[in-house]
Amino acid sequence: MNISERGLIERVKEEFNRPIPEEYRHLIWVATHPDQDPTSDRWGEIFYSVGDPLAGITLEDISKWPEKLEEYRDLIKGKDFFDLGCGSAEFPDGFHSKYNSVADFAQNMGAQRYIGVDIHHPGEYKGFSDVQGNFTRVYLGETEMLQFLASIPDSHSTKKVLWFSGIESKVEPCYLENNEQELESDNPDIRCFAELWKDIANYYTAIYHELDRVTEKGDIIFNGKRTHIGQRLSEFGFEDNHPFYIKK
Repeated sequence: MNISERGLIERVKEEFNRPIPEEYRHLIWVATHPDQDPTSDRWGEIFYSVGDPLAGITLEDISKWPEKLEEYRDLIKGKDFFDLGCGSAEFPDGFHSKYNSVADFAQNMGAQRYIGVDIHHPGEYKGFSDVQGNFTRVYLGETEMLQFLASIPDSHSTKKVLWFSGIESKVEPCYLENNEQELESDNPDIRCFAELWKDIANYYTAIYHELDRVTEKGDIIFNGKRTHIGQRLSEFGFEDNHPFYIKK
């Protein structure tokens, strides 16, 4: 049954109502403001805006290992499934996958509900929701992922899957450290670039701290091939159980 009214979306927004920390606002801006080059395929300075259905490619890979599906189902069943950088609701026509969307995969694995989050171009995609049996899908447009993670209340105790497979990092966090010398450069271009990399490093640090804050033992994170979130998760109590990281 499709839900035409926005009531379900509004209820989700009311549920995720924690105020965004002031120190995150600049970082969210860095992640979302369009590049000045009108021909660029970048959203902001941290992730590419990709046309390829990265999540669909990931699910194609997962489907090649059917013996693993029961393990995935045990990890996902009964949890809230948050798709960060979800893109459009369905994979494009002609894309061959066992699943029509990440939400379809989440439902097949027994997730409690699916919430997809993506910034999208303003006005292009406001979000929608629908209910299929006992499974609810909600898509939140114009919502950046650090913004969404920060909005999850401390008291939000549902079990979670955090799925990062539809986004592509521009740079790896490990390359962003030890740039103090460049920050002091007399060359304004070098100094500007170093300040940008410092912002990106601070953005990733904020993501890690939010992932640590909102997860509990048994929660899982999926890190896609082109998303460099996984590099420091072990520092925050996550164990690598490829392709998932499990909070211990």
